[in-house]
Amino acid sequence: MQDKLDPKTGSTVSVLPDPVTLLTSGYLGARTGAFAYLGPFEVDEMGKRTLYLWVLVPKDVSATVVPVIQCDGNLVDLPLQKGSLADLGLAEPPYEPPDPWGKQWYFSLTDSALGCLARAKVMALEIPDAKGELLHFQVESAKNTTGFPVMQAYAARRGTKGL
Repeated sequence: MQDKLDPKTGSTVSVLPDPVTLLTSGYLGARTGAFAYLGPFEVDEMGKRTLYLWVLVPKDVSATVVPVIQCDGNLVDLPLQKGSLADLGLAEPPYEPPDPWGKQWYFSLTDSALGCLARAKVMALEIPDAKGELLHFQVESAKNTTGFPVMQAYAARRGTKGL
């Protein structure tokens, strides 16, 4: 987990060293992104700590349909944050977008959802492409293990229960 200061808002932002990369299950074509990304982040505004999930999907997906997030095949129902970054206490995105043309989404994240993602064998998200066909992106934990060490370390540092 890394802490950085948002210089314009004065908020401290805690993030993973790099977002988690999810790969699509099929070939999308040479001009379409094959990767989606997600990463938890916490904004600390003078002691008021709020947990969120950042999601980035390729530019060629529907910009109007919210991605569906899954943890081990189960829906992770998180409220979408519809306001601006300033409403989250930030002036800049918490992660440097690996795909600068991708669509970024922000969700409120609960400790239980963070715990699920940290312990998961599979994290996934689904979203329709521009033609309305469902795209599936996923990442699996290392063979013979459960969970993602970087997410587990992040959750443990935050004091997330149930790890």
